[in-house]
Amino acid sequence: MLIMCNYALLDDSWCFWMSFYTWTQHLKCLSILLLVFQKYRQYMAGFLAPPYGVLETGSNDSKWGGVPSERILRAGKILRNAILSRSPHMIRDRKYHLKTYRQCCVGTELVDWLMQQNSCVHSRSQAVGMWQVLLEEGVLNHVDQEYHFQDKYLFYRFLDDENEDAPMPTDEEKKESDEELQDTFLLLSQTGPDAHMRLLLRKSPIHRSADDLAIIYEELIHIKALSHLSTTVKRELAGFLIFESHPKAGTVLFNQGEEGTSWYIILKGSVNVVIYGKV
Repeated sequence: MLIMCNYALLDDSWCFWMSFYTWTQHLKCLSILLLVFQKYRQYMAGFLAPPYGVLETGSNDSKWGGVPSERILRAGKILRNAILSRSPHMIRDRKYHLKTYRQCCVGTELVDWLMQQNSCVHSRSQAVGMWQVLLEEGVLNHVDQEYHFQDKYLFYRFLDDENEDAPMPTDEEKKESDEELQDTFLLLSQTGPDAHMRLLLRKSPIHRSADDLAIIYEELIHIKALSHLSTTVKRELAGFLIFESHPKAGTVLFNQGEEGTSWYIILKGSVNVVIYGKV
């Protein structure tokens, strides 16, 4: 994990990071923590602040919001076929507030099903992250495109069911899905934690639960550049981190000479830093 201060810019079009935006605004009423933060800024300014530069991105094809990757697209098909084979009642037309939603599932039922089918899924939050992987790439979608995946009475639809004439899986497809199901669970269990973290960081800080904050805090523990901070400060940071994605290559985050207001923790991607015309 790469950490840059106020001059980092991603040149990978598939990238994520957390930012410490407007932290001081949230701590003004806490004089002790504010003092700690001011000392922290002074320390980090000397530790990580080279001359500010013009930051430019490079190029790579973005998967965020675009065409799903082949392995996640396949995972979605396998899960849909497995549900139709083992629990066909889960995917059906549903009514809510006098409106009918075609061929959809309920978030809580999807979480229940995943935990019943795979003994390696130990918590509902883990299952949420696994379904969020599919939702991030458009293989599973909220019926009104309004929500990320949630363990609630919300309706979600598989990509294959977006078409009214979506075919039912054949016996051969059901057999293949059964054979590949455990590998699919393994793939989602490996990619789910990152997807769940991105989901938490997209939440407004005021909407984060105690469990959300605990998960974010656990991530901060492993960031080397923050190792000198106390537990108290790290727990406070967990409440103010936010998530950003810049999928478009060539994006300039800020220019040389501008006042730095954020710290960036780059979760995936790379950066180009241009200082006075030098890369």
